[in-house]
Amino acid sequence: MTPVASNSTSNNEKRAMVATIRFLIAWLYVLAGLCLIPMLAVALVYMLLGFIPQAQEVLYALTETGIGAKTNRVRLMWIVIAQLVLAMTVWYAARLLCTIDARHSIPSYLRKREALGAVRLAVTWGPRLLGFASAAALSTVLILAAASAVGMDAIRHILIMLLLGPILVSLNHFFPARKWLTMCVVGVVLLLFCVFFVANSGRMVFLLTAETLLPPLLLLALDIRRRWLRRFSRMEHLSSIRHRSMRRRVVTLFSIGAAGALVLSFIPVESASKIGPAAVVLLTISLLVLMLTPLTLLMRRFFFFTPGWPALATLLIVTFLVWRGQMQFGEETMDVRPQPASMVPASLSTNLPQYQFAVNAHGGGLRAALFTGLVLARMDDMTCGRFGEGLVAASGVSGGSLGIAMYLALRQDFVARGGWTCTVPDPARNAQLQGLVAYALGRDHLSPVVAKLAFHDLFFPNSTAARGQALLDSWQAGALASFERDAPDRQPPAVGLARRLTDLTGGIAVPPAVYFNTTDGLTGERAWFSTRPVATFQRMGIKYARAVSRITVGQAVLHSARFPLVSPPGRFVVDNKDHVLLDGGYVDNSGATTLLEFLEANTQRFDSKKLYVLNIDGNPPSDGSCIPYAPPRRELGLELSSLFKVRSANAMAAAHDLRRSSLKLNVVDIQYNLESAFRQSIRAEVSPDDLCAMVNRQRQAPLGWFISQAAQQAMSLSALSGGMQLCSRLNGLCSIPDEPASAAVQ
Repeated sequence: MTPVASNSTSNNEKRAMVATIRFLIAWLYVLAGLCLIPMLAVALVYMLLGFIPQAQEVLYALTETGIGAKTNRVRLMWIVIAQLVLAMTVWYAARLLCTIDARHSIPSYLRKREALGAVRLAVTWGPRLLGFASAAALSTVLILAAASAVGMDAIRHILIMLLLGPILVSLNHFFPARKWLTMCVVGVVLLLFCVFFVANSGRMVFLLTAETLLPPLLLLALDIRRRWLRRFSRMEHLSSIRHRSMRRRVVTLFSIGAAGALVLSFIPVESASKIGPAAVVLLTISLLVLMLTPLTLLMRRFFFFTPGWPALATLLIVTFLVWRGQMQFGEETMDVRPQPASMVPASLSTNLPQYQFAVNAHGGGLRAALFTGLVLARMDDMTCGRFGEGLVAASGVSGGSLGIAMYLALRQDFVARGGWTCTVPDPARNAQLQGLVAYALGRDHLSPVVAKLAFHDLFFPNSTAARGQALLDSWQAGALASFERDAPDRQPPAVGLARRLTDLTGGIAVPPAVYFNTTDGLTGERAWFSTRPVATFQRMGIKYARAVSRITVGQAVLHSARFPLVSPPGRFVVDNKDHVLLDGGYVDNSGATTLLEFLEANTQRFDSKKLYVLNIDGNPPSDGSCIPYAPPRRELGLELSSLFKVRSANAMAAAHDLRRSSLKLNVVDIQYNLESAFRQSIRAEVSPDDLCAMVNRQRQAPLGWFISQAAQQAMSLSALSGGMQLCSRLNGLCSIPDEPASAAVQ
């Protein structure tokens, strides 16, 4: 009897194993074979928002309160809307892909009676789980960001979110005659949600509660919708629809996706900024799923229902369109605004500057631009404008160029409106120009770029790339809004970056020479746009003044700050020849070489004993107590990262050349010091681990033009610290307290 029982047990184990394998194969076939496009959309959401540092900064900014809280509430509303749209789109697209013509492509080993049950289960629940997964992916990254902001444990919220959905669905299925039980549970959940909302209005607990409950309630709604539809209407099963019905659905879905793509492509800059970059990304993925699903259904019939090939062919088409889109050039335009009469306060124009300054600014993205602008504006505010009057020259690269341009443009408009009201420097109170720079640059400049990048530059491959124009318009909108928020009717109207390059004076009696460095993409040579003595474009030692007679400050800055992928390569015509311009950091990532060449050729414009060269680095330091030593290791992309490190090393070498030059310059290094800024801003006792967690979160290199309020505040404190320390070295330029701030200047 023992051998018979043993054989029976062995056969049962084999059948159980075969059934399990058959079950897994059925689900793998449905998810990876039929629903590949929706499943990739879910993975893309989690990868984009969960692993890219810039996306983490965007999500963290949504959880911030205080200044800009109203904007964050609007963006949170759009996040929830986009989350629901994405979940419903993924569910419906997967449902169509699982049912329309799917029976023709089922493999033979899944057509057996034993496997059909697993296939039906996967077809029924696969789309629902994908819809739930898309909402849960966003909820997970939002919960992690919100919990870190308020110091709460995110794991329990994520576990509740993942377990509550199956519990509600199980109650609905195991107790079909007692629907009141499910409704009571849902009612209690909603009641608790309302209690949290009322008790914690405007707090992050509301966001945590909402994102914890949204995916489970969505899964329950998808589960009970079929029963409700069967009760109140006649349903036609998708697997049995006619060819005409399928064609109508394909056309409808693609038309909805294409219409939404057109709206998102031509959305105004201000509207895109209100929506926010995270919601724009989610809506973009939803529209792509809507357009790719009909194409996949058509490809099925073209490839005779071969599993996997229709989705692969669709992805190849998208890849080709993306490749064609990246071949576009930017030909951005900007209309010149009327230039008000130059105005310099008499108290400044009649006195020779006590000190002279040359500025070298560099760094990537919006962080470098904002830090550069804040340092320069803060120095002007602390000296009632005397700092700017001593500015002799400025050279910028990438984000540093934008910081210099925004500082000078806003200073010129500010002086035209009367300038500073102070007569005695007061570092602690006066922050007039700094407020303008912070408002202009501390905005969302990423959403318009994402909207244009996703569809306009993808579906119009033969046209000019639009994302560069969107970025330029966003900069200009920020410059104008900085004045309009306080005195919209005050005259003269602000000009911002829409002034000719030769008209950029900064409202300074003796206008400085300004250089915006770029890279000639055809030769790899360093090139630049300059303002003095006339607007000039120079490459390979040849100056072209006529080519830039109509170029604006904003256009010149954009040619210097063409960050890869975010901004397309620029096309610039010189003597009827096209030139391709790239980010200035490709050749000289510091701008120091151009500045040194100017100083060596114009020694008559300055007194070397009174001249201070400010080397402003908007990138966080590469070492510190919060950055542990990491031994070298072989990893993917090591060669590419080494190229970036070589570029940074060349920038440091160019900055050292300033110190070693025969002019014997006084070089002052000002760097965005995160640890020092946080120690100054946090008065309570903070553990070293918590301090390093904040530092490491904000030291991530930005991949776009977005910055959180926390980073802005830390940057403002670091800029103030650098300005105070510089004032302590310049006797008589500005008054400072008896105890200067901790050093941020080396």
